[in-house]
Amino acid sequence: MSCMFKGVICDKPFGDYYILGKEIGRGAFASVYKCQQKGTSNFWSVKVLDKKKYRKLAATEIGILLKLKHPNVVRLKEVFESAEEVHMVLELVTGGELFERIITRGHYSEKDAACAVKDMVTAVAY
Repeated sequence: MSCMFKGVICDKPFGDYYILGKEIGRGAFASVYKCQQKGTSNFWSVKVLDKKKYRKLAATEIGILLKLKHPNVVRLKEVFESAEEVHMVLELVTGGELFERIITRGHYSEKDAACAVKDMVTAVAY
């Protein structure tokens, strides 16, 4: 099997390196799970896409993420590709949704809001 990208791990399955945990999100094209790197206490997220249905979408997303290096943009660690699926191992982001954070706190101060907007704007500008 040929890999979509150089540096993508095709000769070993995802399960050789990671323990798949609970589902933490689901979208139209993929499911996202928490995972733990074997032999470590490091946790990551893994986005699992059906390769047969979404190969082009996965290729586009991987190509973009490989080029991005910014503290406010999720980091792609590595990609595992099998005949059926693409596993994208990503930085685990645990902060939750901004909307949920605002609801939980009841309000945001002007300073808190300015910090959140600054983080978003610097990521978009990048």
